[in-house]
Amino acid sequence: MKIFKKNKDKNPKELIKEKPVIKSEKKCKKLKVSNIKKKIKEFISAKGIKNFILYIILILGILVASLSLIFALYIIISSPDFNKDVLYSKDATVIYYKDGSELARIGEQNRQVITYEDLPQVFIDALLATEDSRFFQHNGLDLARFLKVSLKQLTGENAGGASTISMQVIKNLYTKGVKKETTKESLLRKFRDIYMAIFKLENCYTKEEILEFYVNTLWLGYDGNLNYTGISGVEQASKYYFGKSINELTLAESSLLVGMYQNARLYNPYKNPEGCRNRQKTVLRLMILHDYITEEEMNAVLKIPIQSLLVENGVSNTEEHQAAIDFVLRQVQEITGKNPYSNPMQIYSTIDKKVQNVMTRAEEGEFYKFPDDKIQLGIAVTSSEDGSIVALSGGRFYQAKGLNRATDISRQPGSAIKPIMDFAPYIEYLHGSPNDYFFDEPYTYSNGTKIRNADNGYMGMITMRKALVESRNIPSLQAFQRLQKESPGSISKFVHSLGIDYGPELYESASIGGFEGVSPLEMSAAFGAFARGGYYIKPYSFTKVIYDNGISFDYKYEKEQVMSSSTAYIMNDILADVITNNGIGKISVRGTTLCGKTGTTTIDADSRKQKGIPDDSTMDSWSVIYSPQYSLSMWYGYDELSKETFMTTVNNWRPRRAIIPSLSHNIFSQNKTFKKPKGIVSVAVESNTIPLQLPTAYTPEDMRINGVFLSGFEPSEQSSRFAKLTEPTGGKYTVDMLNRVTLSWNAAPLPDAMNTVFLKDYFNKNFGTFASKYYEKYITESTNIFGEFGYDIYKINSDGSTMFISWTKDTTFNAGSQIPGVYRYVIKSSYSNFKPNQSDGLIINVAINQSSEESQPELSPSLPQKPSGNNKP
Repeated sequence: MKIFKKNKDKNPKELIKEKPVIKSEKKCKKLKVSNIKKKIKEFISAKGIKNFILYIILILGILVASLSLIFALYIIISSPDFNKDVLYSKDATVIYYKDGSELARIGEQNRQVITYEDLPQVFIDALLATEDSRFFQHNGLDLARFLKVSLKQLTGENAGGASTISMQVIKNLYTKGVKKETTKESLLRKFRDIYMAIFKLENCYTKEEILEFYVNTLWLGYDGNLNYTGISGVEQASKYYFGKSINELTLAESSLLVGMYQNARLYNPYKNPEGCRNRQKTVLRLMILHDYITEEEMNAVLKIPIQSLLVENGVSNTEEHQAAIDFVLRQVQEITGKNPYSNPMQIYSTIDKKVQNVMTRAEEGEFYKFPDDKIQLGIAVTSSEDGSIVALSGGRFYQAKGLNRATDISRQPGSAIKPIMDFAPYIEYLHGSPNDYFFDEPYTYSNGTKIRNADNGYMGMITMRKALVESRNIPSLQAFQRLQKESPGSISKFVHSLGIDYGPELYESASIGGFEGVSPLEMSAAFGAFARGGYYIKPYSFTKVIYDNGISFDYKYEKEQVMSSSTAYIMNDILADVITNNGIGKISVRGTTLCGKTGTTTIDADSRKQKGIPDDSTMDSWSVIYSPQYSLSMWYGYDELSKETFMTTVNNWRPRRAIIPSLSHNIFSQNKTFKKPKGIVSVAVESNTIPLQLPTAYTPEDMRINGVFLSGFEPSEQSSRFAKLTEPTGGKYTVDMLNRVTLSWNAAPLPDAMNTVFLKDYFNKNFGTFASKYYEKYITESTNIFGEFGYDIYKINSDGSTMFISWTKDTTFNAGSQIPGVYRYVIKSSYSNFKPNQSDGLIINVAINQSSEESQPELSPSLPQKPSGNNKP
């Protein structure tokens, strides 16, 4: 221990007794702090920073390595099995109709396998220069090319593809799905391609064999003569396009064919010779880049017209049931994960040959003469019983793997969506009925934007049934808004449960079909739920698949109840009126209930102005019709809107009224009706009552409406408008010196139909913003029906019959001079014009003696006393 200077002359014993020990402790503490500071200085020195960075790098390295290992394991585990049979499969996939007869045969005739030795060198050169220039140098992944393309893609540049031929073989035969990939899915699939290309394909086969797999399996266009499947492989493509075997191809032909590898449909030389030529130029320039040909050779090729290279093959004889075949194959691959082109199988479809033939007749113009070749249609027919797809029309002049307008379009549905978006959920969640009232009056969306009907007019206070039959927009929006207010989320739940996707946000314009969009198949399936008693079934096109190894796959559909059977029945009841009353055409099938809805979409003013088309132009025409047997949906219109391709209001409904009846008569069977479920009650109601009220015995027949209701939600309160009137009371009479009789009574209560206090409260409570208008209308209407409120005066004859004397709105009546005797009068509360609901009557007995007093009591003393107002005539 260091001794402080002031204690240096003291002996050690004295030092022990003194405080330096404490001072020493304080000094030690200071030393510890300084040591810490020193350590910190050492740590933040260059050497410390270096060590810290090394620690961080090490940790990050371990983390990256771990994540990479996990990702690699995920890619390996999630990759499909490497079934070598897929590479060599030559057997056919056969599709059968529902009745067991053959619909199509896939893969047996459309591929002629060739070997590497069969390929001409010029074709190999063109292929390698374009698709994979370092094919013979890499092990399945061209790392330099992969990194280069990846960096350019990160900077937003178009860098082309990075897939090697080996990776493309894996993609085409193993990993490629049928749906459009998201960015994430594409990235994961790319890594699976790399893994399988390096460790499976390249590890098992030579480069020459891999090249054989590539050229023998790629789809290179469609040949209708080959029973649908198209051209798969270069040998068949060479014969189809050039009329010769692959080993005979020239530079011009080889460069054209290789150019089609990127997109055989887009660069089809028969249909797009200009695009095909541009792609051929790209191939030739790449061959120059890799020193396979000279520029002079390229120029010589480009002088040769494309058409001179081709044989007369270009018009495709597409199968008449092509759209159905396309969808069956696509759905089989989606559900089973097996590609029908490369995995031979027997597919038992749900396609009905008879109904599918009707689709062909519609496409060919048998039911309607189409105005031009560009007008299109798409039709889907599903089973109302089991939800299966019965028939599909992908459109006129449909080509294999083209735009299937039955399944793939996404168009605004217009008014056809109203039953699904507005009124069915209104019934389901708010327990409404077809007789509920809506106000077809000037109205706005919640944001203040005006909404109009198609005719720019208004129908006033109308029922839900009439609103749907007449396809009124404003009541539809009102139902939508009330649902959003009183049952938030119910519309979204209901619509999604029927397979309809309105987009990321549910806007009020969706109430009248203002969203993108739907396909005929989606609409057919959605309306099929009504026909099925409230059960939705996702459409399916096959029931069984048997693979070439004998293993089978059975498709079991799922049935989900999305609404009550009562709601479904009520919608059927309303939509049957649409078919009967709304001018779709003369549609009737004996003994069969047909229901349906139509829809038309308009074009906004800016688009009309931009395209130079008339104000009455329309974009889409929809028709849905269904029975207990089938649900059919048809879209009609142009693929693209232009000055030459648009519809008007007139030419919109003409095809609908021609095609839909023809389809119905040829498809729907007789004697098919909907059964009423237990949860439905039929009740008559009085019109123009909100909420709905029961009629009285005196309600006129033309103001009674027979309605169907959800059991337990039928009206129970009786309307007071035509209720029996209340009796007057306190009947009296006087007789003067001339025997003139004057009758008097106490006034009866004013009936509700004439009571302005009662009526104002009723209308303010139930009619919302339209209360004032409909109050005034009610008063006017009641005056016309009833006249004024008052009393009918009757005299009872000696034989008991009554004789009408007069009507008065006063509470006194001069009955005139009478001879002495006993008389009986009846005073009935009554309207001046409407008599059925008058009261039973107050009897006043009058006795006139020989010497009458000036005033007499209510009843003669000689007659038995009866309570005033209860004496019946």
